[in-house]
Parts: sequence; structure tokens; C-alpha cells
Amino acid sequence: MSTTKSANVEKIFDLLKDHFKLQTDRELADYIGVDFRTLAAWKSRGKIAKPDIFLNKCRGLSYEWLKTGQGEMFIAEPSTCYEVARVHRLIDPEEEKLLEAMREFPEAREAMEIFLQLSDRKRKIYLGKMLEELENSLHPNRER
Repeated sequence: MSTTKSANVEKIFDLLKDHFKLQTDRELADYIGVDFRTLAAWKSRGKIAKPDIFLNKCRGLSYEWLKTGQGEMFIAEPSTCYEVARVHRLIDPEEEKLLEAMREFPEAREAMEIFLQLSDRKRKIYLGKMLEELENSLHPNRER
């Protein structure tokens, strides 16, 4: 284990605790929803094994900062969707169009953020209804 890596993770945890006004690593673990021992293990290894836990709980947190402790702790709000997509390398041409629309229309971005907070089941129901509405608008005279 590298002492530098370990120090970086400790620094990252300290800054997160300061930002969220938490006092201890145990409070940070509770806040992000992991067992305290998991957080301690990441600290001792000098690596956060599941950064997505932090990214999901702490909207706008920079993946690069979380990984290295370098740069800005938070990314600018409008680019949040781009950062998440870039990190996960999930952009295909259609998603790129969606992300561009979300950049140009802030209310679409806000709607997407709300959508992403829904449970998987509710997302599927909502998407099914949207697809049905789209199909109806494209083919209004089609029998159902």
C-alpha cells in the first residue's frame, strides 16, 4: 500500500466530512450508506473501491477528485450529466443528443435528475407510458 494513496483517501474523507458537516468516519459511513468497516478498509488500502456510492449520494461530486484528491471537489452543475456519462463511458449517439438537449434546456435536465431518483420499477413504468404516448402521437389513427 502506498502511503500517498492512503493519505489521499484520508484527505478525501476529511474534506467530505467537512463539507457535509460530519465529525467522524462512522458518521460519513452512515451518511453514504456503507458499513464503517468498509470505509476503514478503503482508507487502509488507499483506494475507494466503489466510488459510485459517493457519486450517487453526493450529487455533483467530481469522479476525478474522488479518485485522486486533486482538482475541484464538485463539478459545475450543468456538466453533471456529462461527467457521469464520461466516467461510465455510456454515451452512444442517441444519448449524446439527449445530453445536448439537457444542456440547452435546463428544465429537461431537472426532469432527468428527478427521473434518476425514481426506483427502477417506477422508471420502467414511466418509460413505458412515455413510449406509449410517443407511439400514439406518431400514429394517432393506429388501432390499439
